[in-house]
Amino acid sequence: MIYLWPPQEDNRVTKLYTKSWQFYKAQSEGFVEDQEYYYDFCKNQKTLDVFAGYGRLTNFLATRNIDIEIVEIENDFAKFINIQASKKHIQDVLTFTSPTQFERIIAGWNSFCLLTKDNDIKKFFSIVDTLLIPGGYASLNYFDTNYWKDAPSGELIIDDIKINYVPSYDLSKAKEGHGVWFDDYEFTQSGALEKRRFEYPVRVYENADALTQFIQHTSLELVDAVENFGLAKDEISEPGWIDYVFKKKE
Repeated sequence: MIYLWPPQEDNRVTKLYTKSWQFYKAQSEGFVEDQEYYYDFCKNQKTLDVFAGYGRLTNFLATRNIDIEIVEIENDFAKFINIQASKKHIQDVLTFTSPTQFERIIAGWNSFCLLTKDNDIKKFFSIVDTLLIPGGYASLNYFDTNYWKDAPSGELIIDDIKINYVPSYDLSKAKEGHGVWFDDYEFTQSGALEKRRFEYPVRVYENADALTQFIQHTSLELVDAVENFGLAKDEISEPGWIDYVFKKKE
């Protein structure tokens, strides 16, 4: 489980990797258990994917003929997204504006909780409100912190190099709405052991009610909380996902 955000660079910079995106892409690109959920959610609807990353969801949805645009802050990620350049918006979600309104907005892979400041979260929901048509829906994915302890270690292969991955976290301030996720990687290069750590502050939402304060100034309603993309726990490799679904009042 990786949480993507421009990281604090570790002082032990490796010769091979200078950014986190290679690790993130290698680790997450095999995750497909959410694809059908988002396809059903977006089918026949004009869609915006925010925090789109390297297009893990967008590329799948585009191949299924979803009319989709994206917002992604990192060009290193967006270059992997296979849609028209005019539909790629390479900028911070918090600065994004568009004359177009969308019928669906999605934020997959636990991305919207990377906004940790109250004002930024409120601004984000204002933007979602503005970008949705009346009666439109947004599905924002969150990974329940109660399941963080179950996140598995693993092994990645990048450029034929074996990389060991170990996750960890700090939830000592969870009751204040804040947590930190750590991704630690080790691999051998030129006979020397290399280590990288990426640190991601995240917003902790104990339940759906914790979101209420951030949408009160909008015309959004929280109408559903879909667990594990509608799959049973024994049908998903890593349970704990919640999609908070919002509707813009008509």
